[in-house]
Amino acid sequence: DTLYEPDLISYRQSLGSNFTSVFNLYFSKAKFKLIWFSDKDVPLNNIPELNFDTPKFNHYFKTAYPDNDAEAEELIIKTD
Repeated sequence: DTLYEPDLISYRQSLGSNFTSVFNLYFSKAKFKLIWFSDKDVPLNNIPELNFDTPKFNHYFKTAYPDNDAEAEELIIKTD
């Protein structure tokens, strides 16, 4: 959705480069910085309360930590 300019982007690495053009549009309008966290970037919100009926995923029940820097979660934060 490009109608709004985000202050924060939480990008899932599993999406690959499918949204590069959208992010480049945001980056051309404002300055952003990249911050890495020490938790693992997983392809979904791992919330056990939303795992109804037959489990669609296995909940970690604890924080998942990356095996290397490439697996770390990243946030892109607007700086201006």
